[in-house]
Amino acid sequence: MSALPATDPITKAEFARRRSVSPGRVSQWISEKKISGDALVGEGREQRVNEAIACQQLRIRLDVNQVTGNGLDTNLALSPSSPPAADAALPIEQPPAQTPPTAPAPTISDEVGEAIKRNKLEQLERQNRQEQRDELVDAGRLTDAGAVKQEVGRAIARLNGEFDGTLASFATALSAEFKLPQRDVLHLLRREFRKFRADKAQAIRSEAEALPSMVDFDPSPEALPAQPALEAAE
Repeated sequence: MSALPATDPITKAEFARRRSVSPGRVSQWISEKKISGDALVGEGREQRVNEAIACQQLRIRLDVNQVTGNGLDTNLALSPSSPPAADAALPIEQPPAQTPPTAPAPTISDEVGEAIKRNKLEQLERQNRQEQRDELVDAGRLTDAGAVKQEVGRAIARLNGEFDGTLASFATALSAEFKLPQRDVLHLLRREFRKFRADKAQAIRSEAEALPSMVDFDPSPEALPAQPALEAAE
């Protein structure tokens, strides 16, 4: 552990104020040995805290879940310029201005702790996005684009096959009506239908190429289109 600057111990209430936590949280840290040893001066109600040592102990000993959960507002940085607590005793005469002690340089433990916090936050953000996506899928607001594409392709192929099968019935009716060979009429109908199908497929491909590959999507409830109300069955 790197050497820390010598500072005057402060009250537990003042230490809590500088850390943006309640005095009860400081007492909990002390009882759980998150703050111990040289970080404490005295005992009982008059016990004080060596701020520099206590902050370094907390940066190393606090569980990352406590820091990234309800303790996101916890301030473990030293603030030499912070004003004293309201209950701190003020001297009658102010001493000459002195250069405030320099905050300790970050240690390897500090850097590792910060990296763990960042990773934990990223994990929580990914988890929230996945839960939001699952809710939209369950509600029918999102679907797998690949699965939709395959299903549409199968439906189109099925319709083409069914329509191609009806051409024989059309050819038989036209042959009987106009006294033409049924085979020649069927050949003409199939040729014209394949030409029509090829032209339409090319037109759809051209429209698809003009569409963007990615579309921005806002999953917030306010941005989603309203679902139509289901009519009551009579």
